[in-house]
Amino acid sequence: MTFNLDSKAQILDTEEIFGNKILKDNAAEQAVLPIAAKTDKKTLTVMVFKNAKNDLEEFGHLDMNEMEKVGSTEKMNIVVEYGRLKNPLTPNDWHGVRRYFVTKDKDEEIINSEVLWYKEKADMGSWEELADFVIWSKANYPAEKYLLIVWNHGNGWKKGTGIKFLQKGISFDDETGNHISTPGLRKVFAKAGYEIG
Repeated sequence: MTFNLDSKAQILDTEEIFGNKILKDNAAEQAVLPIAAKTDKKTLTVMVFKNAKNDLEEFGHLDMNEMEKVGSTEKMNIVVEYGRLKNPLTPNDWHGVRRYFVTKDKDEEIINSEVLWYKEKADMGSWEELADFVIWSKANYPAEKYLLIVWNHGNGWKKGTGIKFLQKGISFDDETGNHISTPGLRKVFAKAGYEIG
């Protein structure tokens, strides 16, 4: 049974959720597995916004398995939003965007962490998508401290003029053509309730 994210708990039509953790959602673009209960407050929640919707796609799977070598612990949550292109060159059989609670395992080939959320299309180059992930992570995985990693290409933060300054930012999504600018990062933190001085 899955629920969408709006305030009305709507049951969605889904196929095999476990196995290789593929979700098919015919009723809406997003599906969420119910989180049993908010976890106890831990020392740290690591939030990884993993945008592999570009030429880094082949490395996204490898890095997920590296995170699973450590996994979440009694003191630390590791949560990931992981986006992949529709026609990846790697042999994995899913595309879109998923959210994971990373658990420890020794399998270096298959991502075994539980899929908590799936969306067929999401703009990983949108500051709003990143802000939503941060807010979701804080609500479901409370901690004394939070660490946000934006996993993707970055190409500088300085303002300027001319052609070389037009694409400054991070989290480039080749599917949508968007990226998050430095002012966009400020918006992420403001929406998530942080003050940037």
